[in-house]
Amino acid sequence: PQLHQLDENPKSEADLTEEVINKMGAEKRTQFSGLVNALRKDYPDKVFIFPTSDAMRLAALRHIRGGLPGVEGLHKAVGGKERSLWRDRLGHLGPGFDRLEGYVFYATLYARSPELLPRDPAFGGDPEFPSLALDKVFRNIAWQAVINHPLSGVTDKDVDGVGDRYDN
Repeated sequence: PQLHQLDENPKSEADLTEEVINKMGAEKRTQFSGLVNALRKDYPDKVFIFPTSDAMRLAALRHIRGGLPGVEGLHKAVGGKERSLWRDRLGHLGPGFDRLEGYVFYATLYARSPELLPRDPAFGGDPEFPSLALDKVFRNIAWQAVINHPLSGVTDKDVDGVGDRYDN
């Protein structure tokens, strides 16, 4: 989701409600669904998406509900907090959120939940942020975004953290 999707700039982060975040996410999903579905016609079982926008939408909802340890704000351009989900009007990710994006890529490519990866990864950067608690939340959000997006190509009906295409 990007701020340009809104009719006017939010005056504060309080304007970025769950309803607004969900609306922006739905717009992004619709925007790309047409293109992906057209490509899928010509290239069946070959075109999928990495649902990073859905992951960020889920992260925003968790933040609004108080579930992102160490995250200070939704949008730096609106609330001014450094540790925000987004850092600018274009929707670039805030510090640490590249890890969430990486987990979405992993989950989509390997059809495996990042929750199954070993704990305490060595990512470099700030050792305090994201914390292990936030990393755990990122892993869960990534898997939920991937298995619940119809264009990712990954499902997990038996909820074992392994995509159904690999269950035998």
